[in-house]
Amino acid sequence: MKKLKAMGIYSLIVIVLSIVLYKWPTNHKIIGGDKDAGGCLVGAGYTWCEIKQKCLRVWEEPCQTSTTKESFNHQGYLKQEDGLWFLIYEQPGQPAIRANLYSDSNTYSNGEIWTSGDRVNLQGNIIPSPISKWIEAEVLNLEKIK
Repeated sequence: MKKLKAMGIYSLIVIVLSIVLYKWPTNHKIIGGDKDAGGCLVGAGYTWCEIKQKCLRVWEEPCQTSTTKESFNHQGYLKQEDGLWFLIYEQPGQPAIRANLYSDSNTYSNGEIWTSGDRVNLQGNIIPSPISKWIEAEVLNLEKIK
């Protein structure tokens, strides 16, 4: 009798689970399945690289193909945010551009300390960066414009 009762309960559980699984929606969104415009799995850290025409993780494989440094010479205003220095500069007919600055020192060529808001002339190299949306600039010479 106990075996028959256990078989009945087991059968009932199987029937209920079958009905639930049959009625379960199949169009539900998979968690972590978000894709960007290039079809890359964002949740897995992939982004579309237009240059290489494929999805990649930029910390594993840089998107750019060249590490050639490009010369940089602009006038602009120094700004500081969260301990990082950057230069805001404009080119005629274009919106302002932000260049993150990398330097071994935070002094001008004449020894003055950088101050946020200073108008400066920057000479340096553009550093290709697949991660930053801003220009990365290696500072070679930074002079305050008085």
